[in-house]
Amino acid sequence: MYTAVMKASYRPILYTIIGFFAVTFAVYGHSLHDAFVTWDDTYLIYANPDVKGLTWHNIKDVFSTYDPELYIPLTFLTWQIDYMIGGMHPFLFHLDNLILHTLNALLVAWLLLLLFKNHTAALLGGLLFAVHPLHTEAALWASARKDVLSTFFFLSSLVAYQYYTHSGKRSSYYTGLLSFTLGLLSKVMVITLPFVLLLIDFWNKRKWDRTMVLEKIPFFLLSLIFGVIALFGKRDVVSTTTLLQKILMAGKSTVFYLEKFLVPINLTVIYPYEKPIVATSPDFLIPWAIVILLIVFVLWSLRFGRTVFFGAAFFFVTLVPTFTNFAKGGDFYFASDRYAYIPSIGLIILSCILLQRFQRIAMWTFTIILCAFVFLAYHQSLIWEDSVSLFSHTLALYPRSVSAHINLGVMYRKMNRLDDSRRELNAALAIRPHARAYTAIAAIDLLQGHTDDAIAACKKAQLLDSRDPEPLYGLALSLAQAGKKDEAISMYRQTLVLEPHHLGAMNNLAALYLAKNQRQNAEKYYRLVIATDTTFIDAHYNLGIMLEQDGKSLEAAEQFEETTKWEGDTVAVLQKLAEIYAKENLAEQTVRTLHRVLAIDPKNEFANRLMEGLKRSGLVP
Repeated sequence: MYTAVMKASYRPILYTIIGFFAVTFAVYGHSLHDAFVTWDDTYLIYANPDVKGLTWHNIKDVFSTYDPELYIPLTFLTWQIDYMIGGMHPFLFHLDNLILHTLNALLVAWLLLLLFKNHTAALLGGLLFAVHPLHTEAALWASARKDVLSTFFFLSSLVAYQYYTHSGKRSSYYTGLLSFTLGLLSKVMVITLPFVLLLIDFWNKRKWDRTMVLEKIPFFLLSLIFGVIALFGKRDVVSTTTLLQKILMAGKSTVFYLEKFLVPINLTVIYPYEKPIVATSPDFLIPWAIVILLIVFVLWSLRFGRTVFFGAAFFFVTLVPTFTNFAKGGDFYFASDRYAYIPSIGLIILSCILLQRFQRIAMWTFTIILCAFVFLAYHQSLIWEDSVSLFSHTLALYPRSVSAHINLGVMYRKMNRLDDSRRELNAALAIRPHARAYTAIAAIDLLQGHTDDAIAACKKAQLLDSRDPEPLYGLALSLAQAGKKDEAISMYRQTLVLEPHHLGAMNNLAALYLAKNQRQNAEKYYRLVIATDTTFIDAHYNLGIMLEQDGKSLEAAEQFEETTKWEGDTVAVLQKLAEIYAKENLAEQTVRTLHRVLAIDPKNEFANRLMEGLKRSGLVP
């Protein structure tokens, strides 16, 4: 069978690939025009200096730091490539996610073919993975690149291992090991792959021997290494919940994913849990009763074969890494759609077992379900258009979601809908006090000139979360606006103690030092901003102005050139450059800069007058 698959005609394979891409782009293609959303996209992608360019500095940073919780250097590398090709436009980020999701669906079909040796089951199973509404989040959310990318390597490793177990070729074994390594570098969620390999051995009825044990050692060593790395990144998150809370939430989330796999409606980006997490609550007793019954049934099924156990164990084993991720920013979430991305493959395997057993009836039922899921997935994808749509949908399902109210409030403020913003933030505070809500209200107060109210709101936020740098940053902004420069400087410096790479704090600190004529300190912080994010336009421009005032014309010109590099040519900056080059008698640079000005504004008086002067002096023919 494996030889047949390897030597299969390329034409049906090509048609299958084209068909899968046609389906996924028909369902999700409109999302290529979606915006980034404020749910992680901000600090992971479009406000992250490490994404802005494929440079040695950025590559070193992503391989030596967390995101801030996850170690995902390979994911960051793909975002850097996206930025290098298309800038910070979300189109390419979404396109690559959708391509990876489609490739994952094809790999699921390939894996199913190798497991079941049934083309129909493999094709329908792969399509089910492609259009299941539960996978919409992973396919469309730019920040979920780590999920689709790690899954791609996870599935590649499983397929390669299947070939290895039947052919014995070491090349297939090393391909699987390399894929697993790349998957771990994308997201540690795939850490359970060695256990899945054991399940595949169980499926293939391999005998336990020395060879089988030795071949797993490298996989388990990789899991151990990356598990330790992941633990250091997640230590704060893990420590915020007790072992009992994790166990209780694990049962609830497991049953939730089973339910949503079967009936994928009312899906959203946030599933908040506001009640106390106690063992006596029916919210946890009932799910755990269901889980125990399912475990008993799966173990009982071993009397009749190993297929049901394999699919169920695949689901449970790959779901385990998500059981530590219930707490975030002081809030509890009992599920996330993307966490079911890999585990759902186990449920698809169970579906294919039914498809094989009942054939024609099951095939028609499967086809009808697929059509229904296409409809549901398309409508689910519409909520990812932008942040307002995303969080409005969450509030329609979970009106007491504090995070949704805050995120919606922040978006309304950016849209200058200040009354709507304040309403959402006050709604969040009516549920419970939250530092981010007070910080966001302070930002509105600042826009409206209410500095005293902004200061009071930031102090409330600071009392609620002393480790969050944003209340201190907001307090610094408020004090600076109130004219209290020394106090503002102190707050900015305290912000940098909590967040050493806070670009806003460094940039504003430089501006305050410049206003106080402490030019050495101002230059120090402007250069710190640039060293942290070379694309930070304001720092380049303001440093250029300061250097020009200090008589360092050529150094100023370097900063203005950097400004145009990242912002594009603007008349104001180019005129400053032309003045400097003319003053330094750099005729060639002056002429080139004037041509850039005239390309934007052919009638520009300054450029034409200076060009005429250069012609009269004989410097320009």
